[in-house]
Order: sequence, then C-alpha cells, then structure tokens
Amino acid sequence: MFRTIDLALIDIIKKNLSSKIPSDNITVGTFSSEFPSVSLLLSEFTLEEGGIGGSTHTKYEQISEIFDSDGKSTEFHLKEQPLRPLISLECPPGFVISEPDEYTTDYTAGIITIRKPPEKKKDALVAIYNRARSVGVVIALQIKARYLISVRSKDPEERNLIIREIITAFLLNNEVLEKQGITLVQFIEGYTKSDVEGNQLSEIILEYQVHSTLAIEIPGAPMDRMIIQQR
Repeated sequence: MFRTIDLALIDIIKKNLSSKIPSDNITVGTFSSEFPSVSLLLSEFTLEEGGIGGSTHTKYEQISEIFDSDGKSTEFHLKEQPLRPLISLECPPGFVISEPDEYTTDYTAGIITIRKPPEKKKDALVAIYNRARSVGVVIALQIKARYLISVRSKDPEERNLIIREIITAFLLNNEVLEKQGITLVQFIEGYTKSDVEGNQLSEIILEYQVHSTLAIEIPGAPMDRMIIQQR
C-alpha cells in the first residue's frame, strides 16, 4: 500500500533535480552507498480509522435500467428494490426529472410512477439507482508515515543544491501529490549523519511527515460497524 506513495515522492524528486545523479543512484527502500545519490526510505507509520468523508461507509451496487414507452403507461417496474433516493431519473434520456414534482417512487415495491406518460418510443426512460442490498463495506484508513531522504555527495555545494531542490519540489507540487491521494508532505528536520566515532559523513538526512488515505473494500462484509485493531 506504500508503493504508490513511494513512487509519487521519488517521481517529484527525480523531475526536479538539476544535479546529474545516475538513475541507479536514486533509490527507494534502501540507502544507497554511492556518491552522489538520493535515497527514499519509509521509517515508520501509523494507521488510523478515519479519513475524508468518514471512516466507514457501505458500498452498494449501482444499477442503470432503460425502459421503452407505449405512450400510455405511467408505471415502470424496477428489477431490483432501490435505495432511497434514486440517483437520477431521465425522461427522455439526458433530461433529469425531479421527485416528487414529476414522479414518485414506491421504494418497497420498486415502482416508479411518472405524472405524465413519456412519449411513445424505444429507450424513453433511464433510471439509475443503488440496489437496497449492500455489496460490501469500504473502510477509510488514514496513513501517517515518516520518510527519510538521504542525500549523499562528497561535494558540499552539490549536496546543498540537491537538498534545496528537494525541499522546493515538495513545496511547489502539493496539487500534483493531492491528485495521487497524498494530502500532506511536511518537512520535519534535517541532520548530518555521523559515524560511530562522531565524525560527520558526507550525507544529510531529511525527515518528512507524509499523510495519505487508503480505502479498503471488504466484499459482503456485515452491516455492523467494523472495528480496526491497531497495534
């Protein structure tokens, strides 16, 4: 589930680097030991029930039915029991009419009654509705992840340029990331890595907080509220 986030983040980085870093030195999932290089690594994450539009909602099957008209009948029987309200009723197709001004629906019997008989023709009426019986449950999980970005270069000027371009790229591409379901990319801190003796290395780590939403569909799940156990 993190692959989509990984690819979106690394793609933004690649498209905004002016430094000539070999493509093999831009990695995801492991820190590269090459110079110069940029590596993206998921450090930690949490999953929380919740997200845009609520945490859990029932999924229904959407049905579209087309009816012919004899020019006299005003009642049209749906094949399935509809969920209230209908999504739309078009008479003629392409022209949406309103309920209850222009038609009424018996949701128990699945019968649509139009106040004025449609014109006699084939494909005179289009009813779009959700079937009353659910087909599953969709659970929205909010992902809160911490990513580490390693920037390695023996040239301090090149290293600083890469860092500046990465930070700028994320600031300027919020809309691009939002279209891919990533709602937040926030810089936390940056620091220079040191060896076991405390000597600074030619590597700087950038930490980012990243938020996204994951929708999980569970076919045929019971209607009762489901509990997400977090550990």
